[in-house]
Amino acid sequence: MKKNMTKCMAIAAAMILSNAAFAIDVDARINLEGNIANGGKGTSTRFIEINQQEQKNKDAFVFNIKGDYAGGSLSMIWTFTGDDPDDSSSTSGAAANSADITIRRANVWFRPREWMKITVGTFFQHLYYDQMRWWQDVYGNKIGKAKWMNYREGSGVDSDVSGAGIAVEFTPVENLAIELAAAPGTSSGSDDTAGAFWNWDGDGEDSYLAWGATAKYKIGNDASVGIAYADNGLDKYKLLSLGFDIGNPFRSPYYVFVMPRFYFGDEKNSEIANYGYNRNGDVEDYSLTGIAIDNMMKFRLNEKLTLKARIPLVIRLTGEDDDPSYLIYDIQLDYKIGEMTPYIEINNGNRIYAPLLFGSEDGYTVKDSFAMDIRPGVKFLFGKNCEVFTGVDVYFGPGLTKRASGTSTFYNTGATDIGWRIPFGVTLSL
Repeated sequence: MKKNMTKCMAIAAAMILSNAAFAIDVDARINLEGNIANGGKGTSTRFIEINQQEQKNKDAFVFNIKGDYAGGSLSMIWTFTGDDPDDSSSTSGAAANSADITIRRANVWFRPREWMKITVGTFFQHLYYDQMRWWQDVYGNKIGKAKWMNYREGSGVDSDVSGAGIAVEFTPVENLAIELAAAPGTSSGSDDTAGAFWNWDGDGEDSYLAWGATAKYKIGNDASVGIAYADNGLDKYKLLSLGFDIGNPFRSPYYVFVMPRFYFGDEKNSEIANYGYNRNGDVEDYSLTGIAIDNMMKFRLNEKLTLKARIPLVIRLTGEDDDPSYLIYDIQLDYKIGEMTPYIEINNGNRIYAPLLFGSEDGYTVKDSFAMDIRPGVKFLFGKNCEVFTGVDVYFGPGLTKRASGTSTFYNTGATDIGWRIPFGVTLSL
């Protein structure tokens, strides 16, 4: 399978080069993010930190090439290893002594017909995704992970259609876009079916890996409806998404999407392991265990002022005391003044894990789980090729945000987490 995929990528790459006579657009970007200073209650202040953990929003290096009938992309991330590799924060300190460069996304695509596009390698599509932090993905699972958001691209068909494999997108009729995809490259190396779309395990039982399908129908110029199904493999969880949007996320003065997502897992929660998610955990008794009502809103109030918000709600249906429903909020206000954009953002725990919990047991209530990050800052644009931002982040929350090491169990310290940092970021377009 891997050899076949390599051959496909080589053929597609040759097609890209063969299109050199046609118009080709090339763009490249370099990104660097981190903290000028970082501190908090009971901790020492740290200076000059570089973000790691997959660089999240922005890759360290991005390269795209696009022609009339073919193209491709490559992006890489870097992680820095410091003196404390077990540190669960999003940065390593100035004492970092090594750096690893990893390819996050690599693909080639081509159009054998005007109405068809084939992508080989890492593909990425969501039915509807937010423009604030596209890597934050809510899909109806149980609380228990150190962060509510899980980075999904390149890690499987967990949300609509994304992963490492092959995707075919086509437009059978005007305004209707359909994508079918399979992601064998996302399975665990210990899985007997790793690297195969379909496999017989020797005992006569069939196995298959992650696949998905997405369909979206455009209504006029500023609206669409869609449906997506994601199957994470035999005996793994399934995800059905429905939704609609109004407006254009990049050009219109307003944009709204609402997307209910139905999470079919194990009614006994056996697929939920220590960190709230276990790709290799088999589902024995399928049932609808959670519904995530994802959403994102953007309104340009005037030529200078823009309001953005994302407030997804997860409704858990297992009825277990330690499995409450929860809410996330992320609100940002931008004010553009020439080449400078001051902003303020408020959310519940981008740095610390603190969704608002709707439960009845001690330690699982809104009061006991309330936390907030307040993030004022400013972005500067130097010409068209360089953007810089900095600000001050202050966050606070209850002791419930702590998680016992190596488990999915919360514990309440009775104390309040308080912290601050001065972030920075640079994006250079080449």
